[in-house]
Amino acid sequence: MTSTSTAHIELHPDQMVVEPGRDDSGALRAPDGGWGWACVAGRFFVVALVLGLVSGFGIVYVEIIDHFDTTRVETAWMSSLHSATYCITGLVGGGVLERFGCRAMTVAASILTSAGFIFSLFAQNLVLLCVLYGVLTGAGVSLMYTASTVIVLQYFDKRRGLAMSISSLGEGVGMLVLPPLTYLLIETYSWRGAFLVTAGITLNAAVFGLLFRPPPYLSKVSQNNTQRRKQDMLQSFKHLLHKKLFFLFALGSFLVHAGYTVPLINLIDLVDLKDIDKSQSAMLIPVMGISTIFSLVLFGWVSDLPGVNRTGLHAGSIAVMAVSVMLVPALDSIEAFFVFAAVYGVFMGTWHMGQAVIVTEIVGVELTGVAFGVHTLHAGVGMFVSSLLAGWLFDITGNYVWSFYVSGGLYLLGCIVTLLVLIARHLATRNKHRRDNAPSAEVHPLSQS
Repeated sequence: MTSTSTAHIELHPDQMVVEPGRDDSGALRAPDGGWGWACVAGRFFVVALVLGLVSGFGIVYVEIIDHFDTTRVETAWMSSLHSATYCITGLVGGGVLERFGCRAMTVAASILTSAGFIFSLFAQNLVLLCVLYGVLTGAGVSLMYTASTVIVLQYFDKRRGLAMSISSLGEGVGMLVLPPLTYLLIETYSWRGAFLVTAGITLNAAVFGLLFRPPPYLSKVSQNNTQRRKQDMLQSFKHLLHKKLFFLFALGSFLVHAGYTVPLINLIDLVDLKDIDKSQSAMLIPVMGISTIFSLVLFGWVSDLPGVNRTGLHAGSIAVMAVSVMLVPALDSIEAFFVFAAVYGVFMGTWHMGQAVIVTEIVGVELTGVAFGVHTLHAGVGMFVSSLLAGWLFDITGNYVWSFYVSGGLYLLGCIVTLLVLIARHLATRNKHRRDNAPSAEVHPLSQS
C-alpha cells in the first residue's frame, strides 16, 4: 500500500525498512537500521572469512616454498595472481551488483571460492596451483567482500561508521581464528588437506549471503526508472567519472595496498629466518586480529562523533602503519614482533573500516556499488605489485629489509595523497558554506565617478 505523500512510502509488512526519501541535496538517504542489522551480521562472517584467508596465506606461502622447492618470487605469483584477479573482478563486481544484487553475488562468489580451493588441492606443480588458487579464489573473495561491504553502506547513513565497525569486527575474528587453524590443518593433513577443509568452511558464506536483501528504497528507485534499469551500469560509470576526488582517494588506496601484503605474507617468513620458533611466529597474525577488534570497537564509535573527520583519522592510521612497518627489519625478538603486530593491527583495522565509509561519503549511496568496484580495482593492482615486489627484492638482496622499507615508503605516499583528499574536501565544504551564506547580489547601475 502506498501513501499519498511523495516523501514517504509505506511498504509491505515483511519489509522492515521504510522508504526514507531524499535529503536536502536530493540524494537518496539510507534508512539507518531495520533489516540492515541483519546485513551487518552477515558481513561480519563474510569479512572474517575473506581477511582470515588473506592473512593466513603467509603460513601457506612457507609450506608451498618447501613442498615445491621454489624461490620466493616464484611462489609469490600465487598471491600476485590472487590480487590481480581480485582487482579485475572487483571492477566487474560493481556492475554485477547493479544487475544482480548483493545477495546473488555473495552466494555465487562463495561457491566459486570453494571450488578454487578444491581444484587447487589437485595441482601437481606450482604453475597450475598459481592459476587455480590465484584466479578462482581471487575472484570469489573479491566478489564476496565487495557485495558484503556495499549492502551495509546502502542501509546506513548517520550510523554508517558504527555499522561498518561492528561488521568489520569479523576482520579481527578472521585473523584471530583462521591463521592458527590453517597452521593446525597443515600440520595435521598437509596443505592439500587444509585446502579441502577451507573449501567447506568457505561455503558457509553463501548462507550468510542470503541475508543481503536489497534495501526497499533502492529497489523502488530501480522499479520506477525503466531507463536506468536497462543502462544502470553504464550510467553509474559515467556519473562516477565526474567524481575527481574519488579517483584521488583511489590513488592513495592503491599506494597503500602496494605495500599492504608485505607484512601480512612475509612477516612469518621473516621471523622464521631469524630462527624464532615457528609455532610462535604463527601467532603473530592472531595478535593483529585481537588488536584489530579493539580498534574497530573504539574507532567505529569515535568516527561517528560530531566534529570527527574520518578522512583525517584514515590518514593518521596510514602514517602509523608506515612507521611501524619500516621498523620491522630492526626487530630481533619475538616479544618485539608481538608489539609490532599489536600496533599494526590497531591502525590497520581503522584503515580498513575507513576506506568504504569515505568512498560512500565522496560519491553518495547511489554510486556506492560501482565506486567500490573501481576502488577494489586500485586496491587489487596495488596488492599485485606488492606481492611480486617483496619476492623480487628478497631474491635480489637475500633478506626482507628492503621489502619492508619499500612497503613503509608506499604507505607514506598513500598517506600524503589521502591528506590531499582531506584538504580538497575541506576547501569544497568551506566554499559551499560561503556560497550558501552569501547575501543575494543586487544589480545596481554603475556610478559615474
